Amino acid sequence: SIGEVPLEEQSADDTLNLSLTKVETAQLQAMAGQAEATLSNVVELAWGIVLQRYNRTDDVVFVKVVSCRDKDGEDMSHVVAPFINSVPVRIRTKGDDTLLSALQSTARQAKESNAHDWCALADIQGQTALGGELFQSILAFENYPVSEHEKFHISMEPISTREESFNEITLAAFVQDNQLHLR
Repeated sequence: SIGEVPLEEQSADDTLNLSLTKVETAQLQAMAGQAEATLSNVVELAWGIVLQRYNRTDDVVFVKVVSCRDKDGEDMSHVVAPFINSVPVRIRTKGDDTLLSALQSTARQAKESNAHDWCALADIQGQTALGGELFQSILAFENYPVSEHEKFHISMEPISTREESFNEITLAAFVQDNQLHLR
């Protein structure tokens, strides 16, 4: 049984917010370092495991949002445009996998897929028998690089945001003040 979210923790728009402590976040970052992975890879693996349990399978695919800023050989620092795309992530585990080995596999997959971050999701879906049913979940790890305006102590923050998704389940993750936040 999945259980119920206590009434005081429910949101009007079906959003659940969770913040890890600074210590918990540091522990996850240390684990990522041991696996030569990133905190984003940790979140990808954790989300994959949640979806595996939810769907009662050891092989899941979801989509992650990528920025396409990491194009090799190109200086993207002066480009003013959102290079946002969505690419599939496959989390497949076996009974004898350790958390460390699964994280290393997730990090390896992420590095290998970076070269294809620019591929249109529709083209990727067209290469599979599942087509548009390839995934029902999306993950966005919001990771903004330090930029010139931050060096001069200029900051801009949205007053409020609202993101719409047509996927069954969406996870947004970000680090603020050394704490991992999940929404």
